[in-house]
Formats: sequence, C-alpha cells, structure tokens
Amino acid sequence: MSSFILLTATFACKSSDVAPEPSVPAAKTDEAKTEEAKIEEAKTDAAQPDDARWGLEEAKEVPGGWTDKQIDAEGVVAAAEVAIRELRGALDDSELRLVSIRAAQSQVVAGLNYRLVLDVTGKGGPRTVAATIYRPVGEAAPKMTTHRVRE
Repeated sequence: MSSFILLTATFACKSSDVAPEPSVPAAKTDEAKTEEAKIEEAKTDAAQPDDARWGLEEAKEVPGGWTDKQIDAEGVVAAAEVAIRELRGALDDSELRLVSIRAAQSQVVAGLNYRLVLDVTGKGGPRTVAATIYRPVGEAAPKMTTHRVRE
C-alpha cells in the first residue's frame, strides 16, 4: 500500500519583493493611427517599377496554389521571354524562338512562379516545352527553374 503526502507552503512577501506590473500602453490616438496608415500606404506604393509587367500588383491568388492565367497577360509574356532566353542555352539552340504560349499558371510564393507550356521552334524543329520561371520580389532577375521538352 502506498501513500502520498501533499505538502503546501505559504510564503509571506512584502510588496517591495514583487515586481511591478508592466505599464499598459495608452490607447493610440486618432492622429497616431492616421500616421501609421500613411506609413503602410507608402510601403505599399513603393512597389518595384517592373512589378506591373510581371503581374504582381494583380496577384490575388492563394499563396502556394496555382492559378490559371491568360496567355496574353503581360506577366506571362515576360516570363515566356525569360524562358526562351534561357532555353537557348539549355537546349544549345541559338535559333530557338517562341511560336505560341499554350497554357500559363502562376503561383504566389516569395515572389511569383510562372508555369508555362510553350510551342517553340529552332534548329531541332518544332517542340513543346514546359518551363517554370521564378520571379523573386525585389531587384533580383527572374530565372528559369525547371524545363521539360516534349518533342
């Protein structure tokens, strides 16, 4: 048979032994709220000048999800230009050119991913290429992250 003993202790302390409660900040004045709103608005307006070209200002997609895009959207066309430029080196085909954009999707990440299906032609003849272009936020240049050729 086992038994348990419960011990409780009470300590007496002086009010000087207790740390003072942190002060609660006073409610923000309307003027302070307005100033913060102006600062946030200024941050929003400070978008990169070429963000419009890439469709960042219209990106209302859910982060992580792919969304269909119009094939003639400016951001899609700009991503296709990057893909063609980089595919020329990847496929060792300096004559490679875009015939058409078959399909386009975008994904919001720390920037934008564009997933494109492109019809191209060059030294190797007509081909279909699936490519993913990453457009980071800020000054960094967009780049092709993956590509797959379907002959």
